[in-house]
Amino acid sequence: MHPTTATRRGALGLLAVSSFGLTACGANSKASDSSDPAGSAAAPAASKAPEADSASDGGGARDSSASDGGGAGTTAGTPSSTGADPIATAEVPITRPGDPDATMTVSLLALTRSGDTLEATYEYTLHATTDGDSGRIDSLHEFNGATKFRPFLIDQKNLNKHLAIDEVSTESTELVLNPEKPKRGQWVFGAPPADVTAMDVVLWTGEPLVKQVPIR
Repeated sequence: MHPTTATRRGALGLLAVSSFGLTACGANSKASDSSDPAGSAAAPAASKAPEADSASDGGGARDSSASDGGGAGTTAGTPSSTGADPIATAEVPITRPGDPDATMTVSLLALTRSGDTLEATYEYTLHATTDGDSGRIDSLHEFNGATKFRPFLIDQKNLNKHLAIDEVSTESTELVLNPEKPKRGQWVFGAPPADVTAMDVVLWTGEPLVKQVPIR
């Protein structure tokens, strides 16, 4: 082989090797460059964690609201039927012409809630010692010193006085008693708020209040 030809072949071989090396280096550089965008894209993905925290907060708020709503409810007592046994009883002096020693037994039988009203049920028994004045009627009105008997209730929780509603209550002039024969009367009052479960009750004029009578 001619020496000049051998020299050319050697030079071409070295040039080919050098070109391959440059190509390989370029490929590595591109790979490195292409991985950078992937790395920068990963960072925003990590920033989504606060969104998860926000969702967790929202869930916690809903749980708290549900808990508050569940505890807000409230419940109301069911009125019971009127019982025969008296809640309170007193024997009181009365005004009965011709019979100065006459007395009357007054009993409170029930205090019942019905919607926006309370009904107090009383029972009265006349204890006469004489026939009295034949010209007089033995009514509750007369026994109360010829004055209308109008009981009232006291709501101690709210410091309110509840007067009887005349239009739907027993009229004291019409409640006429015969000796030793009990007779009942009903007085209706405006009801207190639902959370009031007991009231002080007037039994009779001049008598102490019956304290904290349970509302049925």
